[in-house]
Amino acid sequence: GGWSRKMPVNVEFNLRKKAIPATPATQLVEVLVKACEEFKQDPARHCLRHKKKELDLTLPLRLANLPNGASLDLQPLTEEEQRARIVSITLQLEDGRRFQKGCHCSTGLFDVLQIFEDLCGTRLVTGVNMLDEVPGVTFMNKTLEGEDLRKSSLLNVGLVSGGALLKYRLRRSEPAEAEQGKPEDSESAQQSLSRPEEKMDDVASSAVPEKEFPVGQAASEVEREVAVSPPAPTKGQEENPKEEGE
Repeated sequence: GGWSRKMPVNVEFNLRKKAIPATPATQLVEVLVKACEEFKQDPARHCLRHKKKELDLTLPLRLANLPNGASLDLQPLTEEEQRARIVSITLQLEDGRRFQKGCHCSTGLFDVLQIFEDLCGTRLVTGVNMLDEVPGVTFMNKTLEGEDLRKSSLLNVGLVSGGALLKYRLRRSEPAEAEQGKPEDSESAQQSLSRPEEKMDDVASSAVPEKEFPVGQAASEVEREVAVSPPAPTKGQEENPKEEGE
């Protein structure tokens, strides 16, 4: 039977062993990447073998025909084997057009987009303001963008050889102001609670500041109160409100 339960994979390299956490759904390429991190090796230059047979890194453990608790060997590739790790990438743009090109598995996703810019004649990442527009790539229902896009390679997302469809998208981020001012909002709320007299004076004398409404009161309500507030009572009328309040 195959790998059937959650348990670590033992990986050996140069007479040293590391236990790599895994489940039956874990892809072997993930095991390779994590093992190379532990042993400080380049995953693009190494492979996993079981009893001298190289394993297909695109398979999950449950389909790799490995017994539970199997020990794997991390071994270096020859120069020729390294060069053969080419992924045939099909990039789908937002307008539905598709372009294809082969890239080495060690190529970063951001670099892949730069390569495809020349091929499709469309700006994908060059000159993009990373604060206002965020390019991203979706593969197997997972989207990588921003720093994740820059730090990830084809191999990191499980692509070693064969073909794959990547979907490009350009996300328009919210205005920077939406991120700023949040601490000021909370400060304003605290000030409006601690100094209500000053805030009411501000409302009466000028336009209502957007960030200084009393807690729980919408801007439209404050504006309505200002618009319909009665004129100041005359000296003869001052006593009536007091009596009503009593």
